[in-house]
Amino acid sequence: MFSKYQELITQTNKLQEELAEIEQSAFVEGAKELFQKHSELDRFSWVQYAPSFNDGDPCYFSVHRDPYINGYDWYAEDDGSTDDEDFDYDVWVEQREKLKPLYDDVTTFLEAFSDDSLARMFGEGSRVIVKRKEGIEVNDYYD
Repeated sequence: MFSKYQELITQTNKLQEELAEIEQSAFVEGAKELFQKHSELDRFSWVQYAPSFNDGDPCYFSVHRDPYINGYDWYAEDDGSTDDEDFDYDVWVEQREKLKPLYDDVTTFLEAFSDDSLARMFGEGSRVIVKRKEGIEVNDYYD
């Protein structure tokens, strides 16, 4: 019985490695397709983490799939809630409706990957930035 168990563990580990490779390839290919479809898309980003405090309740990892588009928080207000120092809120308000299909496509793309998949690819406590020219950048992020 123990040898059968060890064999199953070995097979499971091999399948998990294969899955990780497939996930990464699918992500990269899907991101390329997004950039090809949307010439105005320069980058998109999101955060994924387990909160450090949850009012006494357990803290669980989750992916926050409300992406920043070209550095702008889709729900940004004129309060500095963007990862771009040159953020111009008035310009963003004008652009937002024009870019709605882009936001929808990026969100749909991210929703295609489970929290577990994104954690395997980019880790926990991460801000992931996918850039047209520079590729994928992963930075530490803690809430």
